[in-house]
Amino acid sequence: MDEFRTFEAHPSIARSLDALRASDWVLNPSVYRDEAIADGLLHTGRPVEAERYMVASVDRQPGNVLAWYALARIQVARGRLGAARASYARARELNPHLPPGLPPSF
Repeated sequence: MDEFRTFEAHPSIARSLDALRASDWVLNPSVYRDEAIADGLLHTGRPVEAERYMVASVDRQPGNVLAWYALARIQVARGRLGAARASYARARELNPHLPPGLPPSF
């Protein structure tokens, strides 16, 4: 996506977040796009909105391990360790090769 190239050339999380939200491409919704938007929200001071965004992503794609993993990482970043454990447990059910414990935060 051009939005990622824009960020690489001019690293502004807020501007890239706006571009990602405005993007319209054939793979929307996409867990990669959802994760990028949630990460942008987290790093622009909107952690509650970031978590809500990834919750919507796992609701749309409950069998997507990447969505559950990203949700767990956001929850770790927010200090919501109980919720992170539950999300990561679901990710590990989907992919038992994930290591035990919690993933790192964003």
